[in-house]
Amino acid sequence: MLSYVKSRIVKIPKEDLVILLLNNDKDTPPRIETLSSATQEAVKHLPSGSFVIVVDCKIGEDGPNFTIELIGWRGNSSIRAYVALNERVHYLRMCGQDVSRFGK
Repeated sequence: MLSYVKSRIVKIPKEDLVILLLNNDKDTPPRIETLSSATQEAVKHLPSGSFVIVVDCKIGEDGPNFTIELIGWRGNSSIRAYVALNERVHYLRMCGQDVSRFGK
């Protein structure tokens, strides 16, 4: 699908992706002003609706480079990543984050 979407692609830093993925409360998505200035600028003129989130990542200092592509929603004052819980945990692990809070 990504090759067909041209105007609604937003690149964000890995740190902002982690914020989006750690917030799984559907009633209080992360507010735009809590994200980096780069992300705020990237979504500034993006109308509300779905968009593609692209994050270029690297595992550690010597690890491989990879790209994560997700679907997001831009609300009036917030951004949400539409990611199921099991995928959320997977992406967080790929970003080197502690996922113990998601364990059972």
